[in-house]
Amino acid sequence: MEEEDVDDDVSQPRTQKRKIEIKKEPRSIHWKDYERVKVMSGNPPVEMLKGKCKRYGALIAADPRWCGTNGLKNHTISCLKKKAQEEGSNKRQTVWNYVVDAMGGSSALSS
Repeated sequence: MEEEDVDDDVSQPRTQKRKIEIKKEPRSIHWKDYERVKVMSGNPPVEMLKGKCKRYGALIAADPRWCGTNGLKNHTISCLKKKAQEEGSNKRQTVWNYVVDAMGGSSALSS
């Protein structure tokens, strides 16, 4: 039986696999009104994910590691109320209900 010449050069470094970033769709429906922004904040600086409101440009904390998307939901409600107040000239107080459609992922205010 003959030994085959196997080219095993141990001195060469192994090639590292590249990490491929997979862009996942956000699970919360509230992200449709926001743009994802990474911001360095805190002491020491830590990269955090924030949502930038498409209507008013406000930055809302929305990092899934710390605060989640409840702030996005609350800001969306206040944005929709402001929009309704700007459009309507009704002086009476109106109670608004926040409605989220689970099928289509749309949100709206209804009186």
